[in-house]
Amino acid sequence: MGTALGKKKFEERLSSPAVVFSVITVLFLISRIIMYVVYCRYTGNSGFSSFALDINEWDCGWYKWYILNIADDLNILDATPATTGQAWWAFFPLFPSVTALFWKIFGGGNEDNVFYIGQALNTVFFLIAQYYGHRYIMLTRKSLWAAYSYVAFMSLGLYSFYFSIIYTEALFLMLLTLCFYFMKQKKYVLMGISGAFLSATRNAGIMFVFVILTELITEYVREGNHGGIFKSTKDFIVTNLKKPTLIFGTCLVPMGFFLYMALLSNITGDGLAFLHVQRAWGKNTDGLIANLKDAFYYSFPPSYLSLSVLLIIALIIITCARQKNFPETVFSAIILLTSASSSFDSVPRYAIGSFTFVLAFSDEFAKFRPVTKIVIGTIICLFEITLIKYWFAYSSWLV
Repeated sequence: MGTALGKKKFEERLSSPAVVFSVITVLFLISRIIMYVVYCRYTGNSGFSSFALDINEWDCGWYKWYILNIADDLNILDATPATTGQAWWAFFPLFPSVTALFWKIFGGGNEDNVFYIGQALNTVFFLIAQYYGHRYIMLTRKSLWAAYSYVAFMSLGLYSFYFSIIYTEALFLMLLTLCFYFMKQKKYVLMGISGAFLSATRNAGIMFVFVILTELITEYVREGNHGGIFKSTKDFIVTNLKKPTLIFGTCLVPMGFFLYMALLSNITGDGLAFLHVQRAWGKNTDGLIANLKDAFYYSFPPSYLSLSVLLIIALIIITCARQKNFPETVFSAIILLTSASSSFDSVPRYAIGSFTFVLAFSDEFAKFRPVTKIVIGTIICLFEITLIKYWFAYSSWLV
């Protein structure tokens, strides 16, 4: 009796907001120290300011230009595509706009401060995302192991360096996590506001409306509301139409996306310009099946990226079959289909930054034996160190 009571108090202490946020912060600091050490060892440069600048590679240059041209009296609206056909409207506007506002206030006119301010903002976004990710897991799973496994993998796991550069990963993760959390709490207006910002961060954000629909259907079925498909469908629609905050919140989700389309339609005459311009980055539209056939038949043996897509597909199937978290499964499937339809290059980082994949893995990881956890955790951390090294080597397959 005493042991059970002591265990309960210990778990309550570990679940307190102060402890959760402290653990998240410590794990984050450890992960960033590791990144810095890898940078110093690989480049021979020990300057912290140079580390903060050098970690911002690839499209970070686009984001810097984007942010500066927003801050400069919205000059970006008059900018024309580069000779390669690449253009600023490939990138959704929320993160650059927020960063431009803070740079305007605190940047002091120094262009390099765009990186520092963007990284500081992303650090805040990332920590908030992990905190609410932990709360979501405790709300839906009530598993401390799964909750702390999740925050550990987000800070120390694969592709975690993406949350420390001026990409949209951290902001998207935070807003998506808030959407899931508020949806489960049935705080639909807060869910809708988070969703509107989400769809202004990346086009995938608009897909959260399908998560909401799946959640409503799942709830309806679990409540045992049956009576023939037509009667049930009618009852399902009528029942949910009587929830004004649900309707309002759901309608808010795509607003960021639609406002951006309206802006692009006014500027370029093409509301889907953000999609069509992807061809300038060499993106194809072959589809997932065609890309899998190419990877495992025409280009055999498959690459690391191709194998990672298979692992992600397996994780989605496990989530659906064993965990039965259907709303999470739907979003995972959408992210896979949208990211892998053009190429496999960005699939792993999109998966890591989309909440549900790491969440599903954490659920399975929590069930492993202690020795298995140590082995898998160590392998993941070592692999991440290798990825960090290749990131500083400007390896294109990480983008």
